[in-house]
Amino acid sequence: MLVGLWLTARLSLVCADFLPIAALLAGAVGYFIALGFVMMRELIAARVTSKASLVLALAALTALDELFVGQLQGPGVLPWVPLATVLVFAFLISVVGGRAIPAFTRNSLPDIDAALIVRSGYRDGGLYSGSLVLAAVSALVSPDAWGGTGLIAAGGLQLWRMRGWQSLRAWRNSSLFLLHAAWVWLPVGLVLTGVALVRPDLYSLKDAVHALSMGAMGTMIVAVSGRVAMARTGGPLAAGRALLVAFALIWLATLVRVLAPFVPAQGPDPIAGAVMIWMAGWSIYLLAIRPALFGPVMRPAFSGPKRGRSNS
Repeated sequence: MLVGLWLTARLSLVCADFLPIAALLAGAVGYFIALGFVMMRELIAARVTSKASLVLALAALTALDELFVGQLQGPGVLPWVPLATVLVFAFLISVVGGRAIPAFTRNSLPDIDAALIVRSGYRDGGLYSGSLVLAAVSALVSPDAWGGTGLIAAGGLQLWRMRGWQSLRAWRNSSLFLLHAAWVWLPVGLVLTGVALVRPDLYSLKDAVHALSMGAMGTMIVAVSGRVAMARTGGPLAAGRALLVAFALIWLATLVRVLAPFVPAQGPDPIAGAVMIWMAGWSIYLLAIRPALFGPVMRPAFSGPKRGRSNS
């Protein structure tokens, strides 16, 4: 049902010029509403009230998507709607990734400073996510130097958050490496977006948000969803060569797009290059996850056995 609603929303946008506005809005919000009910059912059944913020973020995405679609046949989309949508996703990455990445790291790397990784990932998680919410609100209310400074500060905090994550050691474990490399785009994207608000003459907002949309969102999707297709050999999950190549291409496409404004005009079009690399990365990703699409469900789905425990 969820897949069907998601496809309906995508197809309705393709036919946006021909469908009535009511049909467009129904297609846009149907998926989010259904997903919200599924999330609420699971949270209530598990009695996990601490994750209620995820439902609120989903409600915000629903409202923003409705605003976006509702303006397609009008005078145009309000400029703050795309930025707000990307910042909501940044919040979700901060909340979910900020807990998942240190948890996976703690389970996979021996001899780590468990106290520091727990503090930076769990105990102070509200500080980092809360500061991001305040910075996002300030940037939307005051999209100038004031709001931009808040985003720069929030990005700095997200980078500081990694101090206990043993990121320099994560390259030894391919599944961890993808998560840590994907997370880097969150603080970088927040800082670049803040710089674009503070000094739009130096860097434009439309270029900066690609660090969050292509970078943080795109690479994190690969790093997390790709785990269901990783090899299970009794130890930590191992990313296959195809998945690593796909991730590298998507990461590279983001870098090319972010640096595009600094490429001389007389040279090759960097945006076209970023598009081609991006498409190649996602094409290879489809090949990499074939075991998860057509093979038996592997358990556990997203993580290997915990340190000190057997695979059973």
